[in-house]
Amino acid sequence: MHECGGGWTRVPKRQGVEVSEPRGPAADPLDDALPETATDAVLPAEGPRQRIALAEDDPDFRELLGEALREEGYEVIEAADGTALAALLDEVHSGRRPPFDLVVSDVRMPGRSGVELLEWNYARDPDTRFLLVTAFGDPVLHARAAEFDVEVLDKPFELDEFLVRVRALVERWGELESHRGPRLPQDDAS
Repeated sequence: MHECGGGWTRVPKRQGVEVSEPRGPAADPLDDALPETATDAVLPAEGPRQRIALAEDDPDFRELLGEALREEGYEVIEAADGTALAALLDEVHSGRRPPFDLVVSDVRMPGRSGVELLEWNYARDPDTRFLLVTAFGDPVLHARAAEFDVEVLDKPFELDEFLVRVRALVERWGELESHRGPRLPQDDAS
């Protein structure tokens, strides 16, 4: 949260995310004395922007998450459902699109579920990092995701918590990458 001009306001939970927005007039652009926040701590490092695939069938929620990620400096490619995410991942596997640093996927979506996509993608590229978000988290889902070393974030959640989790996963992937070398899409013919 940032204080802007007149203070803070909490926006009611919307589509499973609670966000804080400034109230009152815009902050003075010369005022650099803003308090550190959770989102300040998760700004991406200098250099190439990390790429995130975001799959969510609720357009308002997808827009909210996508904008928050873009504000943090990520390149976000959105998918409206499981079928669209499968097409994006297929482009990565065929070499027509560079790999994603993270895939954020809703669990229940038209076309294919987030868990189905996780399993399908794992068979093709087990190194792809996923974060599943759901309003229907249960112990079975969490256990299944854990088999793939994937985190599940249950709705409702704070937007700051989401951004912290995303950053941690991207950084964790970056640390693994530095030991393994660059990740290239796998050849479908193998």
